Amino acid sequence: MTLVNRVPGNFTIEANPDALTVVLSNLIDNAIIHGRSLGIVRISARLAGDDYAEINVNDDCDGIPDEARARLLRRCRLPESRGNGGGLGLAIVARIAELHGASITLCRSDLGGLRVRLRWSRREFALRKT
Repeated sequence: MTLVNRVPGNFTIEANPDALTVVLSNLIDNAIIHGRSLGIVRISARLAGDDYAEINVNDDCDGIPDEARARLLRRCRLPESRGNGGGLGLAIVARIAELHGASITLCRSDLGGLRVRLRWSRREFALRKT
């Protein structure tokens, strides 16, 4: 497994550090578990001026059907899931994102698998640049 970090050194958001650790741990763990055995997990983040900040976790798994993505944000396990988890990972991520004023989007990754995007709007959440 190759983990690619494309988070700029000056990227910061104001969030509960323990909660953000849970979010990133769940997203990265899911990407590793469900990705290809010799695959890629890419984490990126960016600030879009004063409009928003976002964190993206991309993997190269076999992909998730469009109709199944919304279910993943609730407690569930897809029938084809690998791993021993209880199906709570993305539901926990979604709840923490909501509590922090962030939106969460699941879509197709340019790596071929899943892309999870967390986005904080400046209007909804205080961002700061260092």
